[in-house]
Amino acid sequence: MKLVKGVEIIPGKTVRQVVAQALARIQAKSTTPLALKIGAQETDSQAHDPSTVALLGLPGWHQILFEPWPAARAQLERIYAKNPLVTIDDRAVGEVNTQADLYFLLDEDLRPDSKLKGQVQYCNSLDRGHISHCLACANESEAESKIRTCAVTTATWATVVADYGLTVIDYLQIDAEGFDFKIFKQLNLAHTLIRCLCIEVINMTDAEKAILISTLLAHDYRIWTDHEETYDLLAIKNGLGFN
Repeated sequence: MKLVKGVEIIPGKTVRQVVAQALARIQAKSTTPLALKIGAQETDSQAHDPSTVALLGLPGWHQILFEPWPAARAQLERIYAKNPLVTIDDRAVGEVNTQADLYFLLDEDLRPDSKLKGQVQYCNSLDRGHISHCLACANESEAESKIRTCAVTTATWATVVADYGLTVIDYLQIDAEGFDFKIFKQLNLAHTLIRCLCIEVINMTDAEKAILISTLLAHDYRIWTDHEETYDLLAIKNGLGFN
């Protein structure tokens, strides 16, 4: 995304490094820090998301991981099978409480030389249009007819907050493959204190990014990125020592 007013470039650091700093500072101030991840795919300690490595090195964090895609959820269950502080929730966070189709691809659906080979774990979404966009970007539109579906349960953000009794979330990560802004719109920042938010913005329109940024600034967040063509924005509530 193009740099806009209110978003700061992290000098000499990546989003991942600043996330690690923020999590360490939060842990120092909290006896039971809580991380909630929407789209919590992880495969190992070098996982795609910005917080996995940091949290593996910070025992004591409670985590609630939302992952509706069965293959990714199975990986989470293997990784965290012996960790009583981790809750894995098989719901997708959506706009209504219902049953919905989750759209996805498998490697076998793609050409042998496809750019998406080995990356299909990032090609599942409640938004079929997101999968179509991924295919178009990879010149793989002929695989459109091979998009698969599975039925998942969706829950609104208000339902998630009520189910877990959330008043404070120390770290919230939203990586919902094209559904990120629809989730962000549901956040009630006046009701639930979110100390640190990392959200994927690569799939948002310029108008959506503008709303996201203005909303966060209005709620006293400082917003960071590590380069202008970023995948993620990091918003840290003022008062964590990053001023």
